[in-house]
Amino acid sequence: MNDYKHLREQFKIMFPDWKDEEVNKYAKFMSDKYSTIKRGDNIIHLEYYEGILIKDDIDEISSTIAQEGLELSRFDKNGVPYASAQDFMLHVSLILRDPVVGNLILGVTGGAMWDAIKASSILIWKKIKERHWSKNTKKENRIKPLNFGLHVSIDKNTEIDLKIDGGLSEESALKALDKVIDLIKSTKKNQKSPSASFFQTDSHGNWCKVDTNKEMRSQILKQNEKK
Repeated sequence: MNDYKHLREQFKIMFPDWKDEEVNKYAKFMSDKYSTIKRGDNIIHLEYYEGILIKDDIDEISSTIAQEGLELSRFDKNGVPYASAQDFMLHVSLILRDPVVGNLILGVTGGAMWDAIKASSILIWKKIKERHWSKNTKKENRIKPLNFGLHVSIDKNTEIDLKIDGGLSEESALKALDKVIDLIKSTKKNQKSPSASFFQTDSHGNWCKVDTNKEMRSQILKQNEKK
């Protein structure tokens, strides 16, 4: 449960050295964040960082998808500890689940619905590019850039992450989005154990599957070589 009472009890156990005031403050902080999460058959969920996306952006996304009967759920990740900002996880993402995904695949009102999702995706991509990626090019402020993409849950065992590169032209980013439905349809479903696949765009807006285990091993070897 993500209400204040349950979070407070959870955090008292997780942070035994914290004072009651600190536990209460953090429980209130997190319960307020979780209160923006919605559930339902018409929900699209956004995970983001306030500041990279602002209220006007959220309102525009909500309005765009509402025209197709969809409702926006959101979660601001500011202040929430994560293990690391890995290259092969989505930092800012739109999350699509059934029955929305099913409607897109079957084409049941899916065309207009996808247009709304695509418009929202390109808006988010452009805002991150404007407020984060462009500023991150300055050497003195350079940090590991946040990425953006779509997380698509096809069924209980099959998920795909689709990272849209920040260095693309808008034309190539739109080209990549135009290929998403076909990629979802062509994804082989996992029959047994749950598994997620990671795709990222190339410079032409084509989707390329990434062997994340191989890439992470390569990164670790490179880091060890520098020591």
